Amino acid sequence: MYFQKPLYIYIYNGIDVARTLLMLFAPTFTAGHLTGEVERLVLALRDKVIQTKDETQRRDIRRLINYIEARPMKFTVYSVISLDWNLPITIVNISITYLIVMIQFTHNY
Repeated sequence: MYFQKPLYIYIYNGIDVARTLLMLFAPTFTAGHLTGEVERLVLALRDKVIQTKDETQRRDIRRLINYIEARPMKFTVYSVISLDWNLPITIVNISITYLIVMIQFTHNY
């Protein structure tokens, strides 16, 4: 006899998967957001250089911009895995590749 699960079980499982993915990729989204904020800060500093009349302030702002550009904000895990907007896509690509390889091995045996 065929047994069908109630709809609420599928809904609960879907919510649980979404929560797990959110917890997994939250650092990625945060790192991407912070990188965007740094880029906006550099743009604001460049505008400040244009507006400032004092030459010493201009020099200091330019030095700060050079410092920020020389040391870009980049988050990594053990200096191997880059935490940016591409991490979820990379994980999906690796998972699909692994799944395809496993399917091919199961057909051989």
